[in-house]
Amino acid sequence: MSNAQLVSVVRAQFDRTADQRGTDMSYTIEFVRMGIAAVNPGANIPEPNPNDGRGGNKGGKGARSLKVDAKHNSLRKIAAWKLGNADKWRTLYNKNKTYFNKHRIIMSKVPDYRLPLGTKVYY
Repeated sequence: MSNAQLVSVVRAQFDRTADQRGTDMSYTIEFVRMGIAAVNPGANIPEPNPNDGRGGNKGGKGARSLKVDAKHNSLRKIAAWKLGNADKWRTLYNKNKTYFNKHRIIMSKVPDYRLPLGTKVYY
């Protein structure tokens, strides 16, 4: 195609609610043509890069995280398990500071505070 079409969605209708699960769904989408954009086939358009720094992970590595379980439920226990030393709990605290601030947990209780099961912890 030598020209790309510029379109805008006018109306979209779906036949199920968001809380229904499954793979079947019917939909109707109505577009309106806004114009034409010329595409230069010889242009050097870069391919999308999944490791472009979005999400805070440069170099292609994802952020390391885990879900709190019954055995590893405090920063000291998680630090001993994942970092090899229980005294490195402050490293975990720095990566999860927003959780502790949001739940108003005072600093003196942070190292041994029992996190709820299933809480996501970054390390």
